[in-house]
Amino acid sequence: MDFERNQKYFKGISYAGVVWLFVLSGILLVAGIWLWPLLIVSVLLSGWAVAALIVKKKSYMTDAMYDEAVETYTKFLPEYVLPKLGVDPEEVNEAKPMQFGGYSFFPQIAFVKYGADGFTRTNRFERSILFFSRDALHCYYVNVETCFPNQPPIERTTVYFYTDIVSCSTQTESVQKDGKIYTFNTLRVTNKSGNHLSFTAKDSPQFQQSVNALRALLKEKKNA
Repeated sequence: MDFERNQKYFKGISYAGVVWLFVLSGILLVAGIWLWPLLIVSVLLSGWAVAALIVKKKSYMTDAMYDEAVETYTKFLPEYVLPKLGVDPEEVNEAKPMQFGGYSFFPQIAFVKYGADGFTRTNRFERSILFFSRDALHCYYVNVETCFPNQPPIERTTVYFYTDIVSCSTQTESVQKDGKIYTFNTLRVTNKSGNHLSFTAKDSPQFQQSVNALRALLKEKKNA
C-alpha cells in the first residue's frame, strides 16, 4: 500500500511548480537570442520541467485506481481469517462466505472525497467476511487506514447463533464532515439482546443481491 500516493488522491496534485519552470524556460529562451548561455539554462529547465511533470503524472490516482489499491490491500484470505475466528474450514462450509466492504467514517477520518463516479471515499475502509457453520454466523471485521502507515488495523470477531438473530436490515446513514453531509449504506444484523453487526457497503446491484442471499440463508437456518 502506497500511503503517500493515497494521500495525493485526496489532496490533489499541484502543477504550479512545473508551470513556473516552463515559463522561466521560455523567458530564458527568448533572452538567449542576445546571450547564448541562457539558451543552455533554458534547455536544462525544460528538461527538469518535463521530468517533474512525468513524476507528478505517475503519482496521480483516479477513483478506480484508489479503489483497486484499497481492495487489494484488504483482500484477506480464509487462511488468515479462520484462525482468528477459531474455526476449521470444515466447520463453516454450510454456504459460501460473503464479504461486505465500504469506506468508513469511523473512527475519525482525515480525508473524504466525493468521486467523479458519485461515490464517497475516505481514508478508512472496512471489510466484513461472513462464514456459516451449521448453527451460527461467524463474522470477521477489519477497519484499515489507507493514508497513514503507523495506524494498525482494527479487528474484531463475532459469533451469532441463527436462533438468536431477529433481523437483517439495510439503511442509509449520514455524517457531517467539514460542513458537508455525506451518506453511506449499512447492513445490520441484530440479535435478541439488541446487539448488532453493522457493515458498511457500497450501494450496487451486487450489494443488494448479497443482502437478499443473506436474508434467505438466515431465514432457512432459523426455520430448520
